[in-house]
Amino acid sequence: MESSQKTTSQELTTDETQSAQSQLSNLFGSYRAEWLHEQLFDLYTSPVYFPELTTGRSCMLIGGRGTGKTTALRALSWEGQRRLQSEQPASWSFFGVYYRVDTNRVTAFKGPELSTDRWNALFGHYFNLLVCERLVDFAQWVAKAHPKQELLEPDRAEEISISLSVENTARSLDDLAVEVRRSRLTFEAYINNVADATSPSLSLQGAPIETFMQALSAHPDLSGRPFFIIIDEYENFLDEQQRVVNTLVKHATSLFAFKIGVRELGWRQRTTLNEHEQLRSPADFVRIDIAQKLENVFSDFAVQICDDRISRLAGRAAEGSLGSIRALFPPLSEDDEASLLNVERHVTVIRDELEPLISESELAIFDSLPMLYRYLIGFWARGHNQTVVEAFRDYLKSPSEWNTRYGNYKHSLLYTLKRRVRGVHKYYAGWDTLAQVAGTNIRFFLQLVEQSLLQHLKEGRTFGTPLRPATQTTAAQLVGRSNLSELEGLSVYGMYLSRLVLGLGRVFQVMAEQAEGHAPETNQFYLVDDSTVTARRARSGIDDEAALQVDTVLTEAVMHLALVRFPGTKPTQAGDTEEYDYMLHPIFSPLFAYSYRKKRKTAIGRLQLLALVRNPRPTIREILAESSRTMDFDDELPDQLALFGSFYRGGS
Repeated sequence: MESSQKTTSQELTTDETQSAQSQLSNLFGSYRAEWLHEQLFDLYTSPVYFPELTTGRSCMLIGGRGTGKTTALRALSWEGQRRLQSEQPASWSFFGVYYRVDTNRVTAFKGPELSTDRWNALFGHYFNLLVCERLVDFAQWVAKAHPKQELLEPDRAEEISISLSVENTARSLDDLAVEVRRSRLTFEAYINNVADATSPSLSLQGAPIETFMQALSAHPDLSGRPFFIIIDEYENFLDEQQRVVNTLVKHATSLFAFKIGVRELGWRQRTTLNEHEQLRSPADFVRIDIAQKLENVFSDFAVQICDDRISRLAGRAAEGSLGSIRALFPPLSEDDEASLLNVERHVTVIRDELEPLISESELAIFDSLPMLYRYLIGFWARGHNQTVVEAFRDYLKSPSEWNTRYGNYKHSLLYTLKRRVRGVHKYYAGWDTLAQVAGTNIRFFLQLVEQSLLQHLKEGRTFGTPLRPATQTTAAQLVGRSNLSELEGLSVYGMYLSRLVLGLGRVFQVMAEQAEGHAPETNQFYLVDDSTVTARRARSGIDDEAALQVDTVLTEAVMHLALVRFPGTKPTQAGDTEEYDYMLHPIFSPLFAYSYRKKRKTAIGRLQLLALVRNPRPTIREILAESSRTMDFDDELPDQLALFGSFYRGGS
């Protein structure tokens, strides 16, 4: 239950609050691996799928931004193993070199100046240089750890430099380091002037990498264990570049394997340079879908990560800690939440209507029911053109059927209690609830925890006191709004993505509010041909060329976590050809106040989806009308959506 009471011992001074906030931001706010630098390994928690990554087989690690791909891949690298295992590579079971695809570099390998085959050859040489440069870094570190034992014999260094086609033949590891770096820089300069410069000599794709690894494997401390070529943000490669690397993956030897991180739908090409040859799972690689792997264990995994971070807090804010961070986020039952949302005012009206029309014994039965159950009776009557008396007598006649109904609708009822009332419309509170809102995305979860704890401190409280439901809800709305704003800068389709989220969010928010007479918790959609839906007006002016953008927008939305998709669970209508169901990422559910749980779905036409972006006002009305719901655009928006009023008032 909410409480505004604070004891003196729980109050913090301004300086204590600011110190705790600064510590929280350092521990929870640096949620991107790129921001953490060496602290990344200090805060590292091994995910459940990590052992699968360490096998000698190539792997595709699939997940959206913030799911932990980069952290896991960097833990595979030799820098990560040095920090997480030991300074002695002889004790390691594998050796990894990490490369994060740089869009600025790889997009230079295209243009009308050269043919596709020539660009592929140039990129293949560049990839050789990149990997070999990272192998040199690893080899130099090992050499420093064993200064009395030569890591690379002169003949081996010469073979590598010849295979790599560097300008000057190297006879030592240090010489090779200089030549590889110089060749890479010179080659990048050539690519930037490819139309005017003379082409340098190129290496054979993959050959220098294999030669280098053979040389390193001859060292007694490195022999008998695989090397990993770790590639992060694979989606940043151009299509032809993915085919080049696919070829290396397809024909990797027992010496090395590829560990590739990619966003869902970011692996656009499955073929090799031989168009008749494809990468197939599990013959060529192991597919590891982070969302699937973490689905049933994410809440506990998040506890491990956050407990480690919050244990590093110092000062009075951490005094009297409740133990595990989970205790700071106690669950909020649906009955307690209904009380916070003032369900009593609805039940009073229902009881007043019943009292003169039923017996005292029947009224006693009504009064004995949980408050939310009593509200269901009035809710059901409104949605099925019944009087409250008729609905209650039906309950008396078939209590078992009503108990099932109550189980199905109990959560859904909460979204209807504060319709057209200022303030919180729905609470998002409790550790497991926030874990579901995060959608197995550890970055989103760290944002939720950080913002909740910061709000808690601003209220003058310590971490010896559980967070209020309102505090957690406000934080969840802030995180949803922040990620909505961030969408605009993530893609060339960023504006489309943010408008799509705003349109769909409003649709599902109104559906949640107007749940009478409908299946509970509709928050997913599937695409159908527009001839199967009744809407027409919103799609006027959308030509066939524009319609082709639907697939592009969907792909971008899934890649950048505006939407999540999953295989359709059952057929919908005859003739449907779409294979996936979609929903807004649950991180947006607190912003709009609808269910974060994966539940029921509605049909949306393909062009209708595009019209949500281009002409939102009439399209939102159309989609709602198809489910027998209405929306008056003159109605005041929920408080948390007030900033987007101009978007919803736009259009015709």
